[in-house]
Amino acid sequence: MLERQHGIRAGYKRIATIRKKLGLRTIFRHPQTTVTANPRKGGKYPYRLIDKKIERIDEVWTSDITYLQIGQKNYYLCAVMDWASRGILGWILKDNMSTDLCLEALEMSFSTGRRPQIFNTDQGSQYTSERWQTRMLEEGILISQDSKGRWSDNIVMERFWRTYKHEFFLLEDIPSLQIAKERTARWLDYYNGQRAHSTLGNQSPQMYTEAAGMTLEPHFLRDFYAAERHLSLRSSPSQSSGSRSYAPNSLKKWLALHRPA
Repeated sequence: MLERQHGIRAGYKRIATIRKKLGLRTIFRHPQTTVTANPRKGGKYPYRLIDKKIERIDEVWTSDITYLQIGQKNYYLCAVMDWASRGILGWILKDNMSTDLCLEALEMSFSTGRRPQIFNTDQGSQYTSERWQTRMLEEGILISQDSKGRWSDNIVMERFWRTYKHEFFLLEDIPSLQIAKERTARWLDYYNGQRAHSTLGNQSPQMYTEAAGMTLEPHFLRDFYAAERHLSLRSSPSQSSGSRSYAPNSLKKWLALHRPA
């Protein structure tokens, strides 16, 4: 496993060297959601999942933050997942990425009455903060953190963000934060209760959890029940969503002018 990790890192370095020699660089950059704390108030913890086979519910939880562009503004979505079942236990969508964002998602997860043995995150300032780590220690949870720059150490969350964006968010025209919350709540209920995972033997997170004698019932729509309505998904991304929504306005205008008739 360690030899494989060293090989992957060496490959990344070779790619970076080739790009530098060719003068290749990205046209624009995404907002940085992982902001390393400097100096660290909470401290760095080791990565505890190397060569660890995770199959038991509540053995490991994990969390991460992604950003969503809604209109002309960036918003931040934090989610907490049970590693074994891939079930989402808590989430929050706000216009800032402070430690409070992660703590609110964490408290929603704790409201289920469940606790993990290990909680794995990246080295973002939210997760290395004294407040976050104190909350972990209060609950007797072992803290695990990815190695610096090692997104693959938290691969289940990275795959979840891909699923969330490609199967839901990029297929929608979402005009406001409130609507984004309502539709996200609906989709997460579907994700937990119905969406099959090949890793789980084509079971949903809820089915996998129930097979282990526990419960993971869809409940995220409760806060938005009054506003519930049928929201159909289009079969392909619209012109104003998808990867274009992350492009500068100047690029969007150029694409509009040069769109084939």
